[in-house]
Amino acid sequence: MVKRLTSYSTLKHVADRSHVLEIIDKMSADIIQQFAPDAEEATLDSTGMETSSMSAHYRTRSGKSRKKYMKFSLCVLVGSMFPAGLVISWAPYNDKREARPLLAKAKMVTQPQRLFAEKGYPQCCPLK
Repeated sequence: MVKRLTSYSTLKHVADRSHVLEIIDKMSADIIQQFAPDAEEATLDSTGMETSSMSAHYRTRSGKSRKKYMKFSLCVLVGSMFPAGLVISWAPYNDKREARPLLAKAKMVTQPQRLFAEKGYPQCCPLK
C-alpha cells in the first residue's frame, strides 16, 4: 500500500536526471524508420499542464499565483501519428521558443515534404 503520494513533478524530475528524452528520441527514430520511413506530412503543436489541482477560478479569487507549469511540444507524422520529436519545458512560453529545438529533433528522424503548424510557430523554421 502506498504510504504517501508522489510529487506532482515526479515525471519531470526523472526526465531531468536521466536520459529519458534521449531514449524517447531513439525509440521514435527506430519506429519511424521501420514503419513510416517515407512520411510526407508532419504537424507541430504544443500543450501545457498545470502542476496543481487548484482551479483557475479559485486561484484568481484567492489571489494565489501559479507555481509550476509544464509545456509539451510535439512533432507528429500525419497519417501514422508517430511522434518525430518531443520538447518539454517548465514555463508557459510562446510556441516559438520550442520550435527550433523541436524541428531539429524531427529533422534527425524524418524529412516530410509538408509541415503543418498554427500561427504560433514562426515561418522561418522550415523542416527541410
